[in-house]
Amino acid sequence: MKKIIYTLSLLLSLSVFSCKNSDLEYSNQFEESFEKFKEFKKESYNSYQYQTNTSLMTQSATTTISVINGKVTKREHLIQRFGNQFISPATGWTDEKIAAIEAKITDAFKTYLTDKKITLKEYLSWSESEKELGKYNGLGATEIMTLDDVYTKAKGEWLVAQEKKKIFFETKNNGMISSCGYVIGNCQDDCFTGINISDIKTLTN
Repeated sequence: MKKIIYTLSLLLSLSVFSCKNSDLEYSNQFEESFEKFKEFKKESYNSYQYQTNTSLMTQSATTTISVINGKVTKREHLIQRFGNQFISPATGWTDEKIAAIEAKITDAFKTYLTDKKITLKEYLSWSESEKELGKYNGLGATEIMTLDDVYTKAKGEWLVAQEKKKIFFETKNNGMISSCGYVIGNCQDDCFTGINISDIKTLTN
């Protein structure tokens, strides 16, 4: 009886594993990309920096995450475009630009800043050290993740096939993930769930 139960359990486990693999879109491309990442991780001694891009109807932004020895040590966020009128200078937001934005923002947005207990300057550009990680959660930045976490999330969520789920996967960072995620249904605006990585580079300890 125990042998029968063990055999059934084994078959059930194999069935679930097989199902998970068959439900993964871009599975071959993912495995090839993951191998490229493992090579990079070894060559960089698991110390690197990557930058993500997010784009909404009213603004676009970048998040830069630094990883040292496999641990996130810094997260930086910059709003590059605010509304249809304001674009960050190459050297960052100036007091003059911030004042111009402040004169245009709505009362609702001012209330939002008050509720978040941050200034407009902080909203437009901020940085978290290792001890501060998470301080600015909820402001639209990429969550605190290593690239190991990104690949885990890609395989466990973003690339899992579901009805009405349109999946995207690109590897333009020397074979590593550059875009991975999905859109549900025919949604056109602010609907992408996933990550867009514009740059990955080695960091020197």
